[in-house]
Amino acid sequence: MNLYRIEPLPTYKPLLRGHVQIIPETMYLVVSESRQYNSLLTPANLHNCQQGLFNICEPEFPLYHKGTPSCTGTLYFGKHELAHEHCNKVIPRNTFKPVWIHHKVTPSFWIYSLLSGKIIKTCRVNGTMSTDLHLMGAGILCVEENCQVFSESFLLLPTTATQISHSRQSR
Repeated sequence: MNLYRIEPLPTYKPLLRGHVQIIPETMYLVVSESRQYNSLLTPANLHNCQQGLFNICEPEFPLYHKGTPSCTGTLYFGKHELAHEHCNKVIPRNTFKPVWIHHKVTPSFWIYSLLSGKIIKTCRVNGTMSTDLHLMGAGILCVEENCQVFSESFLLLPTTATQISHSRQSR
């Protein structure tokens, strides 16, 4: 089973001339290895699992076939046309706080949802170099090592590859 945390992002809809955000049914989705079955888990369900390198859960929740309609299931399995029928949505205000989600495994990988605007990327490699980026909507931004990205409403701090060594000195 694979466990996913659900992070809804506001996305721009030209017909509405604004953003729409899906309200997820719950915070977590678990999907079978065969990708034929899934289940929605609440934080309380997940709290009952043994947590460590792997989350081990008692089979206390049903698994539903991927053809069983749910908002999260239709989105995960790529049935976007069905999501319209099964998902509750909200229209956020015309201004909303930028959303940035950092991918923990790949430090340079950021998922974002923004209104629009100029974003500046500054890298420190043999001097300083600045690049203006124009981003809007939702997408993925790769930020190279030793670079920071900022605008007037946010700052992403630079990441660097570091090696930590532990040494023990004897007296």
